[in-house]
Amino acid sequence: MKLFRKYGKTQKIIDILVVIFIFSSLSASSAPQQTGDWIDSNFQLLNNLSIEAIDEILANMPSIEKEKRVVLVKGRGLGEIDFVFENALLQQTNNAGMSVSRKTDIADSTETVQTGYELNYQVLEMSLTYPEISRSWWIGAKEVERNARIHLFVQLVDIKSGDIIWIGETEKTFNDVIPYSFLDKVEDETYSFTKPERSEFSLSKLIQPVIVTGIVSGLVYLFFSNQSNE
Repeated sequence: MKLFRKYGKTQKIIDILVVIFIFSSLSASSAPQQTGDWIDSNFQLLNNLSIEAIDEILANMPSIEKEKRVVLVKGRGLGEIDFVFENALLQQTNNAGMSVSRKTDIADSTETVQTGYELNYQVLEMSLTYPEISRSWWIGAKEVERNARIHLFVQLVDIKSGDIIWIGETEKTFNDVIPYSFLDKVEDETYSFTKPERSEFSLSKLIQPVIVTGIVSGLVYLFFSNQSNE
């Protein structure tokens, strides 16, 4: 009977070690799978989303004669982040074969450009956030959810007549999950908008030490209990 009692306690120790092994496996398996793939920086993510939104606007906008110049006029912006969209807008309109200039590049668009159009754009929303920073399991790898959004409103205006030729609007979003350890790689110290607030769920910080302490205490108790019975 003593032999079976010893075996039972030894088996309990083995069972606890198996549990620890399972949790360790979960920690490894819950790590984001993108670690071997290319992950866009936060700046590049916003640039890509801007290009996607602009391409949709240009695809739906009426065709413009090649000899007509298009003056880009910002009707509304959000601040520092605007230049990401503005650079993408210049790039994509030029790639589309349009003759474009910004209103700030010329003294008076209505006098300098006798025939052409104004593309009046409003950046209603452009943001990047971390909606959630958490672990898949209490002792799993920490993950960061990224969310990027852009909302645009544009008007194409005939400069000579002042008529609104076309109105367009688009919203684009992007979501992904990256390893927490990649944050320093995707954020840029130069631009504050690439470093959104990190709001982390802290309950796991309280639960994890309790679980680990309980497992270790159980192992120590079973070890000394087994020794005293011998």
